[in-house]
Amino acid sequence: MPHFAYKALKRGQVTNGEIEAADRKEALRLMDRQGLQPIKVSDAGAGVTPSKEATPRPGNKNGKEKENGENKMKESDRKG
Repeated sequence: MPHFAYKALKRGQVTNGEIEAADRKEALRLMDRQGLQPIKVSDAGAGVTPSKEATPRPGNKNGKEKENGENKMKESDRKG
């Protein structure tokens, strides 16, 4: 079932969280029942957590994507 991330008011205080609902309309209904006044609601995904045994991506030994620039030498370092 999809999860929805929200930013809402509860008793005058801003709160953030996630709620599981079949669709956005149901998420809003559930929030209303909890006394939450939505400010922003967005789809946070299906709520499925990938297993630790996930298949690594080709060319990447540990299955994690490198951040931009990580493990890359600067042009000036290569010449030296």
